[in-house]
Amino acid sequence: MTRLSKATALVLTLLLLTGCGDDDGDGGGETTEAADGSDRRDLSSYDTVAAMNEDLAAAGIECALEYEGLVDDLGNEISQCTITPEGGAPEQAILHVYEDLAVLDALVAPEGAPPPPGVAYGANWAIEAGTPETAQILADALGGAVTGA
Repeated sequence: MTRLSKATALVLTLLLLTGCGDDDGDGGGETTEAADGSDRRDLSSYDTVAAMNEDLAAAGIECALEYEGLVDDLGNEISQCTITPEGGAPEQAILHVYEDLAVLDALVAPEGAPPPPGVAYGANWAIEAGTPETAQILADALGGAVTGA
């Protein structure tokens, strides 16, 4: 079994306990504001973790996915890899592409709590990095934003 970050485990637990959120079809409850106040929908989006990883590689960021195509019951894809930022120590990164944007919201904008540091995210994706500095490098490479910015 692979290790999940505490934030990912918390999000998955909250979804199970709350019945996975809004199901009235209107998309209610989704946050569209990015950390910098802009519209999150203006950030990049990806269909798969593999496509996101291709853009990381094109930006010179090596991330050998440990598994591809792992999808949960909500249609959200997840993988992990080790990233070594230039001049830094290796860090584990957890990559997500979300079908259910409420799960992304719970990670990057948790209700009643500050967002976790070290998360790069876009319109429908997130990467939990080891440090805020690495998250910023990843966000810059993929056209995203970072939590706590």
